Amino acid sequence: MPIIQIIMVKGRPDELVKHCIKGIANTVHETLGVPLESVRVIACEVPATHWAAGDVTKDEQRAQNGVPQ
Repeated sequence: MPIIQIIMVKGRPDELVKHCIKGIANTVHETLGVPLESVRVIACEVPATHWAAGDVTKDEQRAQNGVPQ
């Protein structure tokens, strides 16, 4: 049973996350030849305040680049 974990910054619409999960599950099913129902996909969303590159959090990076929160 393949298990795939996706870790992303929180904020995407639920429908987009579901679309991503379905696409990944189908790709693993087709690529590995395993039953689709045996593929597990876990989508973990992390707040932008808890995601950093170096010492700059994603929310700080967005603010620096003028991206709305």
